[in-house]
Amino acid sequence: MTGRPVENPPWTSEQEDQLRRLANNGESIATVAERLNRSEQAIRHRARRLGITVRRVAAETKKPRPLTALANLLYRKKTS
Repeated sequence: MTGRPVENPPWTSEQEDQLRRLANNGESIATVAERLNRSEQAIRHRARRLGITVRRVAAETKKPRPLTALANLLYRKKTS
């Protein structure tokens, strides 16, 4: 091993656009890194350089919890 830092390929404008899209969609740093075949550190660095905010964890989609939905349905029937 020579001790030299590993050089990564330069970012293309298409990759930067994809980084913006994925960040705007709420994808996590890990997901963006995987999709762009880059390290998480590379994603953080490029996002910071471009002024993009990337989530540490992917945004969760809100789905009604089954028991809550059932409880709401039963409550509506009682009050009707």
